[in-house]
Amino acid sequence: MESWLKYTQTANLLFQEQEWKLAECWYRRALARACALYQFSPNEDKVVMAWIASFHNLAALFHQQGEPEAQRIHLLNPYENLFGRLTQDQSCCDLSLLLKGMDLCIREIQLYNSHSVTHPIHLLPLPSEEPCH
Repeated sequence: MESWLKYTQTANLLFQEQEWKLAECWYRRALARACALYQFSPNEDKVVMAWIASFHNLAALFHQQGEPEAQRIHLLNPYENLFGRLTQDQSCCDLSLLLKGMDLCIREIQLYNSHSVTHPIHLLPLPSEEPCH
């Protein structure tokens, strides 16, 4: 997690200085590190939140650069991954962590949708439980 944090902090400074290309490079390094951590620890709270944050940081960068499709992709990726995990075998997953991550993703997507009339993101509905008979 240390290297992810250093990469993200460097990228954040470059973002504040509007050094978009350099910030993107560091955000991509942070995302690559977060993806590696997520692959090995997909149920660890800090790892999942860092992984989501990495995608959302890139989405914010693409927003600043006027690239709505790239922004959209980086907002949807973690949501779709978590949604897939939620709808598959839930016995292997921390359900509260998945829902926490999805809630964070949904809030960011709603914010995006409130500003983007031409490229709205339509989310898949969560599966409903079958009523007991």
